[in-house]
Formats: sequence, structure tokens, C-alpha cells
Amino acid sequence: MPGSILSPNSAGPHDLLKEGARPVTCAEDILTELNLVRQEAQAETRRALPDNEDERAILRMLGDGPTHVNDLGQASGLPIASLGSLLMMLELKGLVRQLGAGQYVRV
Repeated sequence: MPGSILSPNSAGPHDLLKEGARPVTCAEDILTELNLVRQEAQAETRRALPDNEDERAILRMLGDGPTHVNDLGQASGLPIASLGSLLMMLELKGLVRQLGAGQYVRV
């Protein structure tokens, strides 16, 4: 139970449960509920989007640990706008993951 049935503060969560709300503990719960499977979408994206040499170079620059986007920019010599686009495409393909604060890691 999200709260005491006697507490007025629990009325909202209880109403949501009555309407069929389900608890969410991770992103996978939402994907499952919406009948979306991330791996299938990533595989489809990989097939639809061809690899290029710049993407391969960025993947080679990413090591086991997080790498900041500025470091990737300096190492690759690419303009930050191009690098951002490449990283976004690699993320859509499920090949890299953004950790926040400009940090990227190879998946």
C-alpha cells in the first residue's frame, strides 16, 4: 500500500491504484507496460542506419571507462556539432550510452 487508508494524503495514490495504475521500479517496467522492447528497436535502428568511418573512429576512442565529449572532440578533431550528431546516432543504435555531464561510454 502506498499509505494508510485512513490518511487523506494517501487518497491520490489509492485512486490511481483503483484506476489500474501499476508500480514502476525501473525503466524496463515502463517499456514492458507499453509493449516496447529496447533491444528490438536498437537492432532495427542498426539495420536502418549504415555505419561510417567517423562512427567507427569514435567507438575506437571510447575505452572501458567514461570519456568526456570535450576529450572526444579534441581526439577526433571533429566540430562539436558533428560529434554530437555522431554520438546521438551511436546512442540510438545502442552502441554508446550517455552517463550525464557530457560523459559517454561504449556499451
